Amino acid sequence: MNYCWSALMIWHLLIFLVTPFTFADLHYQNRIFQHSITQASKSREVREATTTRIHHHKSNGTYSHLNRDYYQEIIENSSTLPTYNYTMHILLPVPAELGTRAHNPSGLTINLVKPVVHEALIYIFGKEIVKKNSLKLYFEDTKSSDAVGPNIAIQYYKNDLLDCIIGYAFVYSVAVVSRISPFWNKRGIPIITSIGLTSNLDDKSEYTLLTRVSSPYKNVVNASISLFNKMKWSKVAYLFHEPRLVHSNITDPFGECYMFINSLQKKMNMEVENKQTHNYNTIDEDNLSIKDITEYLQRLSLHANGKFYFDSKKF
Repeated sequence: MNYCWSALMIWHLLIFLVTPFTFADLHYQNRIFQHSITQASKSREVREATTTRIHHHKSNGTYSHLNRDYYQEIIENSSTLPTYNYTMHILLPVPAELGTRAHNPSGLTINLVKPVVHEALIYIFGKEIVKKNSLKLYFEDTKSSDAVGPNIAIQYYKNDLLDCIIGYAFVYSVAVVSRISPFWNKRGIPIITSIGLTSNLDDKSEYTLLTRVSSPYKNVVNASISLFNKMKWSKVAYLFHEPRLVHSNITDPFGECYMFINSLQKKMNMEVENKQTHNYNTIDEDNLSIKDITEYLQRLSLHANGKFYFDSKKF
């Protein structure tokens, strides 16, 4: 489910990017338009032949198949198509290999993302939302590394091949690039991603051009606080999956469970919770027995509002 959701998010955010009046598009679509009005000197026959070909296949019911063949060239080798004076360069930094869940919690890979982006291109070019070949896409393997990932963006910016970034599967990479991209070019480089939901990235003064197309954790946090206030609960106990802390392995990054609990606890401490110590336990859900669960819940029940009704005999 995570794979499909993340891939679908990239499809929608690519459409979001090139649709008029979106924040990422306001500047760049104007640049594309300003340059495209000078294209009259280019071969009119080539442009008209392309349009005629599409209309022919539309009328014969073969348009879908044509699109797949025609726009596959855009992904693999857009230089074969008629060019324009300005092309919008979009970097899609995603790992080639699935890697570990800690480094790639959404399960994104280049092979999973490419077909969805392909469908997005079919849609936006088929609807003539932008000029054909006005977008140039670059898929790059980040190796799920917070060193390799940001460096890829830096190299593309250095080579003047960067107008927008869509992607990243590792939140540490998103955080690094999002802090520096506002200083690139005159207006900065926008970043659109389906990850990075933690409250650490909520500060728009620091992450100015970051757009997260998924709902950030703060929405769940606000819902949780509303529930606690409604029920007049004031004590909280946390039990969450975090192998890094369980195994004291500092080389692993913090996982999504930790990121969420961190976002939740900060707000709880400010608005709801009677501050306590030792009101949390971390677990490794891949290495846990019923006995372990029972002990954790018994321990945490002493710190929460509810009474302990857990009976291990039922399992």
